[in-house]
Amino acid sequence: MESLQTLGWVFFTFAVFLSVTECDYLFAPGYKDKLKDFSLRTDDIKEELTRSGKVVRQKAKELGAAVAGATADGRITAAIKAKLVADPDLSALSVSVDTTNGIVTLSGTVSSYENIGKAMTLALETEGVREVVSTLQVRQTKA
Repeated sequence: MESLQTLGWVFFTFAVFLSVTECDYLFAPGYKDKLKDFSLRTDDIKEELTRSGKVVRQKAKELGAAVAGATADGRITAAIKAKLVADPDLSALSVSVDTTNGIVTLSGTVSSYENIGKAMTLALETEGVREVVSTLQVRQTKA
């Protein structure tokens, strides 16, 4: 329990240092438009998960730029985790984030297909991210 509290404190502390613009997606009503821009509509997500078991999106303007070093990857991972902590629909404990050379892999579970798109959008909007691969699954609700 103590390590969980420490983890929460680390994420909270990092979130405090994020600029307001880093968290704008939480308050901007246009995030659904961004889902369309990234082709992250619910139907797209369902179809790709059914077909391949994962959802992948690339940011075209940053494909050519390589993110250097593990420090950059750690910063990217920490920034995305802080955004997950700040988002009431997503859980930093249920979503794992791994970053290698600017390529982010999201895994774990979320409550809806829309939240897969939301998690991918917040990752794609993080500075230094070149690509996001999601193997996130929708939690099955008990009937």
